[in-house]
Amino acid sequence: MIAFNPVMANGKFLEANKNEMRFLFEVTGGDGVIELSKGIVMENEEVLIIEGPLRQLKGRILFIDKRKNKAKVRIKFMNRLLDVSLGLEILSRPLPKVQ
Repeated sequence: MIAFNPVMANGKFLEANKNEMRFLFEVTGGDGVIELSKGIVMENEEVLIIEGPLRQLKGRILFIDKRKNKAKVRIKFMNRLLDVSLGLEILSRPLPKVQ
């Protein structure tokens, strides 16, 4: 018996090819949950994930909750722009510009 869980984003089902499905299974493990990632915030309000299952992912920050280590980030994934909520620990931010 084969079981599968549909992939959803922004309330809609997504189509995924074999490589995209392989990636999804790798980052979510067996339970479908993506572990906490660690990232660096860059000057243009983008975040670069440097540690965790989403490492090398880059996206525009929409919202950060530092207390809960959560962020909403707009990423390009599966040839679409998606708003993704993820567990994120910010390791560094750029220093404010002094004038």
